[in-house]
Amino acid sequence: MADIPRNKKNIQRAIKVGGLFGTGHGQSLAYNPKKHSLYMWRDNKTKSGMPMSTGGYIQHISTKTLKADRAISFRLISHGFIHADIP
Repeated sequence: MADIPRNKKNIQRAIKVGGLFGTGHGQSLAYNPKKHSLYMWRDNKTKSGMPMSTGGYIQHISTKTLKADRAISFRLISHGFIHADIP
């Protein structure tokens, strides 16, 4: 590994591999650099794909286990309208 720059070695040492978890396409994964926290959007849908509520959920992902350890719920309202994927 003598030909690998030092900063790249540090990055490789910092990478953690955990168990598998469903992320969809993963675009909703976010990192908070101030708190060193990971967050991800959670869909709450029935098996048929219909939303279970008009609320949204953001999950906090543990950086030690790479699993969701808590969720934050909120209402999806914009300009007086509640948003949902109901046709």
